[in-house]
Amino acid sequence: MAASRLQNWSHFLSAFNYKVECIGTKDNIVADTLSRLPTNYVEQNEILDSVPSYSYLHYAIQSKITCLDYKARETSKDKVLSLVKRMVTNRWPERKINAWTEELKPYALRRDELSTEKECLMWGQRVIIPSKLRSDIIEKLHESHFGVVQMKSMARLVVWWPKIDSYIEERVKTCKYCIEVNDSPRRMTLSPWPYPTQPWHRIHADFAGPFLGHTFLLILDAFSKWPEIYIVNNMSAELTIKLFKDTYGLPHHVITDSGTQFTSDEFKSFLKSIGTKHTFAAPKHPATNGAAENFVKVFKRKIKAIMNSSNIDIQTAMRRFLFNYKTTKHTITNETPAKLLMGREFRTTLDILRPDSKKIIELKQEDQIKNFIENRNEKFQQNDVVMAKDFRKYHPKMSEATIIQDLSPRSCMVKFKDGEEHNRHYDQMRKWKKTSFKNKNAKNRNGGINAQESEEETGTRKSVRVRKPVERYNATG
Repeated sequence: MAASRLQNWSHFLSAFNYKVECIGTKDNIVADTLSRLPTNYVEQNEILDSVPSYSYLHYAIQSKITCLDYKARETSKDKVLSLVKRMVTNRWPERKINAWTEELKPYALRRDELSTEKECLMWGQRVIIPSKLRSDIIEKLHESHFGVVQMKSMARLVVWWPKIDSYIEERVKTCKYCIEVNDSPRRMTLSPWPYPTQPWHRIHADFAGPFLGHTFLLILDAFSKWPEIYIVNNMSAELTIKLFKDTYGLPHHVITDSGTQFTSDEFKSFLKSIGTKHTFAAPKHPATNGAAENFVKVFKRKIKAIMNSSNIDIQTAMRRFLFNYKTTKHTITNETPAKLLMGREFRTTLDILRPDSKKIIELKQEDQIKNFIENRNEKFQQNDVVMAKDFRKYHPKMSEATIIQDLSPRSCMVKFKDGEEHNRHYDQMRKWKKTSFKNKNAKNRNGGINAQESEEETGTRKSVRVRKPVERYNATG
């Protein structure tokens, strides 16, 4: 076994591609000059004298888990490591890999690389940690709350034991303090609203403005994509109820944001009296009411372009926009809103056989789901404990909460630990279970390693290229 200093140099230089070349002193002028260069003596001032010399090595020595004698004692107490150490010192039995038990198989695979140093078991330059100390080592690696990649990078320089990567990954996933300060979770798999069975069954509503000196109430039918736009002087609940009554019947379901006119008792009583379900979009998540939000964007862009290109007032521009929108085929339904709501086109045209619009929408929704970049697919149920976005002042970005009620396919009502209830979308939550990482290793402290390594089966990818038939030479033709 080479000296420790040579081993450290060998490990450091292994990260580089280099060529060792022996040259004489006369040719090695730079290095020879620097080695003989005299240094000036600099007196240390009082400030430097008052600062103690303290490095990370001092900090590591103070830790109990880094004591080699302590590791050696725990290694001798560990049933698995003591057996491995005895075989490394004496001789490994001649046995096939599959004949070893699950506890010893990881060590048998590395038996040519195992050694002992100061009564500790080593795999190369990495110390093999006894089962009793593994949870302490994981906590030591996670004391700065680094992520999975950085923790694995630190561990691979110093320590090892079977399935250490899974230990690190689970520790990071279950760290409450990391979740509280981390960025938002990845967006959930795209889940469009179910396509209604009839016109005006579900409508999406939103206010837009002030825009061009006016405020607008926009209502969109989810079945036909038929829009209604009203210029309003105020956004009171009384005026909103009046405009809702002037539409094409009473809807079964209304989707809105959490505006004061929609959350008022007056508006709630109105919807309750007509038997209409009301769903609020999660705060700061406009995608829940995406149909209305997207239509607001289209409306603003087109109205501005119409008024800039034509010398007309906003009322005329709005009527032109609505007429053209209602008589143009929608990209989702492949039908005009007028055809789906009124049952006829506004202009007399030749009826053309068209495929079922519902099937087209379902196929396009499937394409949206397939092409959606972020595809987190988690299932949330009532009474699940989650980490949810916390928009309240003086609270962390994400706080522990419990799901108490489902509101829509992708939103629910959650209750925080202080008793407050809020509406949250699934994109604003992530699952979190209260698990004590140290308890996981309780079963292994007597030396047993009961977990089995999982293997992923990968299927062979087959070519989907369409082969053309062979054109054979015909001499008679």
